[in-house]
Amino acid sequence: MLIQFGKQCEELRIAAHQAIGKKTNREKIASILRKRLFASPSAATLSKLDEYLEASERESIVDELVSGYANDKELNPSFLDFALRELDVEIAESYLLERSDQIDGERYYALAPLAKLFVEKKSPLAATLILRALADSILQRSVSKNYRIAVGYIKRAAKLALEISDWQTHIDHDAYLKTLHTNHAHKSAFWSKME
Repeated sequence: MLIQFGKQCEELRIAAHQAIGKKTNREKIASILRKRLFASPSAATLSKLDEYLEASERESIVDELVSGYANDKELNPSFLDFALRELDVEIAESYLLERSDQIDGERYYALAPLAKLFVEKKSPLAATLILRALADSILQRSVSKNYRIAVGYIKRAAKLALEISDWQTHIDHDAYLKTLHTNHAHKSAFWSKME
């Protein structure tokens, strides 16, 4: 609620500056939108910001945004989504792989579409790590009615594993399955669906 109120205040400030229409107001609008972009990157905010920037400014702002998130050790799903959709798959992949231990499978609503996008953009390792996090989350919660979903994630990851030649610091698919057997051996409802 408070976030929504803050965004509405920003929108009112932008509308006021637009109504006045002076060059200094364009700069103030750009400043508001820039702060919004850095706080929560999105294509819509970047597109709006583009209306108030010179072409050379856009590139430096995007570079600063990427650099800022690259230096932050926390995984930010908004930036990951933005980088994958609006920037470059290599930026998104590098960002994710450096923070793969922070992938929160509970955020399936955001992660499942990102895994699909990584597959479409030919980044099987990043997609696999997301699929594993999604499956692990389901198994940790021990909700047997969702085991078929976990199995689907694992089977997709198995297909992607065939495309991965460099696992970097991550365990390969066979080792991942052994880890699952170790951690979830007692979940017969799950293993019956894996066959």
